[in-house]
Amino acid sequence: MTKKTAVTVIHGIGSQGETTPTRTSKLVFSNELRDCIARELGEAQFDAEFAWREFFS
Repeated sequence: MTKKTAVTVIHGIGSQGETTPTRTSKLVFSNELRDCIARELGEAQFDAEFAWREFFS
């Protein structure tokens, strides 16, 4: 199924240190934001429509 919306959350301040992800799909710093949005929309709708990735700059 094709996702309708892509979300990129960028971490660009400070040091990532131990929290730098080893996989692009593993959430490290945006878990709470993702969970809040998913709760509002409903998990099934969120999973069906959103592609969510973190990016370290």
